[in-house]
Parts: sequence; C-alpha cells; structure tokens
Amino acid sequence: MISSVVEDVPVRTPQRGQKRDLLEMAGKNAKLVLEEKFRLLELDESKPTGAMKELTDAMGIPAGHKIEAFDHSHIQGADLVSAMVVFVDGQPNKNLYRKYKLKTVDHADEAASTREVIRRRYTRLLKEHAEMPDLILMDGGTIQMNAVKDVLVNELNLHGSGWRHGKKRSSPDSRFTIWE
Repeated sequence: MISSVVEDVPVRTPQRGQKRDLLEMAGKNAKLVLEEKFRLLELDESKPTGAMKELTDAMGIPAGHKIEAFDHSHIQGADLVSAMVVFVDGQPNKNLYRKYKLKTVDHADEAASTREVIRRRYTRLLKEHAEMPDLILMDGGTIQMNAVKDVLVNELNLHGSGWRHGKKRSSPDSRFTIWE
C-alpha cells in the first residue's frame, strides 16, 4: 500500500523563479551544515590526541609510546572487576584491553584490588619478556598509588614515579613522587 502511495506523488524540480532560488538556498545550507558537522568531528577527535601529546611531552615519553590505564569497579562491594585500557602512540588499542575478575579479593578493598591486578599484569609481562608500558595510570589516590608502588618496586623490582591527587583532584596537596 505504501509503494502505491509513493508512486502517485509527483516530484517536480523548479527550473526558475522563487521556488528554484529556495531550493538552491536549501542545498547550500545543507552543505554548510554537513561541512560544519565534519569540522566539529575532526576537532573532537583531535582533543584527546592533543591532550595525550601534551602529557607525553611533559613527561618526556618518546613517540610510539605505550600507556596502560587501570580502574576498579564493584556493585555494592561485590562482583569485583578491574579493567585495563591501552593507548599506543596516543591511540586506543582495543585489542590490548583487558578485564580482570579479581580472584584474591572478595570485598571492596581498593588496595588489595590494585595489588592483585598490577601483580598479575606485570608478573606476566616479565615472564613473557613482553614490552613494558612507558606509563601506567591508575585511577585513585594515595591508597592505589601506594599499592602500585608496593607491587612494582618491592615485589617486581621495577622503578618509576607516581602522581597522587589530594582530597580533590585539583588540591594543593596533590604531589608527584619518584619511586627509587
């Protein structure tokens, strides 16, 4: 039934006059809107790249760098899980993303969760002689940073540095430390 209705509708393209002028103006407006949308998409895509470049430049991380970032999650203290995302040369590499079901932690314990995930990840990389990341990011504060440092420095004998934010992310008590 719909096809018969569509077939009965005549389509006319004005050849001259005010209606032709309106049609041309609508076409130009549509083209401008589309170009603007593409421009905004390009800007939006360049924001993370620009931020990543600023971060790696400030930290002296070379081109071709690898960054691994971790975060923990739970539902009211149960169903503990951690996730790792990976960026190679500033671009997300979803093939390297990992999800960790926590095995040794049975309640919401940020320090224990952090220790388990960091231990599992970097023990494996060391055993496999795999490429280590240039930067490890862990969402959290002092508890998480100390847990990462404990595993990397005291257990795996890896050295690095950490940034701990204060009570608020922009607090003056935020600080950078080097793990020797």
